[in-house]
Formats: sequence, C-alpha cells, structure tokens
Amino acid sequence: MKKRIYVSLLLCLVFLAGCKTVTHLDRNTVGDYESAVEQAELIVIGHFENYEYSWNMARDVNDSSKESTEYYVEGKVYSFVAEKTVKGNLSNSTLYVNQRYSDNYSGRTQTDEYFIEVTDEQKYMLFLKYNSDFEIYYGTFDPFIFNVDGEKVYPSVSNGEIRKLLGTTDISTIIGLTK
Repeated sequence: MKKRIYVSLLLCLVFLAGCKTVTHLDRNTVGDYESAVEQAELIVIGHFENYEYSWNMARDVNDSSKESTEYYVEGKVYSFVAEKTVKGNLSNSTLYVNQRYSDNYSGRTQTDEYFIEVTDEQKYMLFLKYNSDFEIYYGTFDPFIFNVDGEKVYPSVSNGEIRKLLGTTDISTIIGLTK
C-alpha cells in the first residue's frame, strides 16, 4: 500500500507538478475556469486524429527514465490536431497527448475515472502541460479534456460532480481569462 501511494505521488509530481488545485484522491482537479486557465501552459481547440500507442506511466522509483517493474499505469497517447491556440505557443499543429487509461496494482486493473473515449468527430478544448522527458503533452489537471459545442465549453467526463462544479462556459470567457 505504501508503495502504491509513493508511486502515485511520484506520478503526480512528475506529470502535474506545480498545480494549485483541489485534490481528488491522488489527482488534481480545478474548481473553476479561472484556475484552469492559470494552471495550463497550453490551451488548444481541435480534434483527436489517431490513437498512437500505450505505455507504462509508472516509473522506477530509482530512475524515472525507466518504467516500473512493479506497477502498471497505462497511458494512451493520441495525436491531436490543434486548430486554434487559446494560450501558449505551438511550433507544430499536431500534438501527442497522453490520457491516463488504467491502473494495475496487485493484478487488479481499474479504468481511470477521468478517461474518456475520444472521437475524431468531436471538437475539444485541452488544458495541457508539456513533458520534455517523454515529448508528450499531459493534462494539467483532471479532467483536462473539454467538449466544444459551438461557442460553449464543458467537461467531457461523465462525472456529474465535476460537471456541476465547472458547468458550461463560453470560449470567449476562457480567452478573456488568458489576458
């Protein structure tokens, strides 16, 4: 149990360092759009293009460049085409975005509560942070994937508590918060 907590904390530190957010178990969430904009290095609007690969996000406690041999935290990496940059700078419109898919501890696999099946037909707004060690983008907090419906934005997750907390807002409101 202590190792699980240690690995979870290590993952949070490596992938979500610097977040000033509300904690949900061992994950960071935000309580409002102002915090979401403040936390994100990059905010983009676009669509997912392809599933690229899966990998073990859990790291060896002695060498974070190596995968853990004790735990498996599956991340799924997708290519995402950014059609509009709301905050930050991009050198390429195609990003590689990691989404935490599942955890496997002691032989039990549990799908991540924030994982969503993305489609190439839906437009999304992503709140991201770049990890140069792995050359992929991660969510700055959970949930980091938001549906875009016309000019409206809302969390993609089915978690009613998160949807109620954040609600729906306008793209223009988020753009205004970046200034």
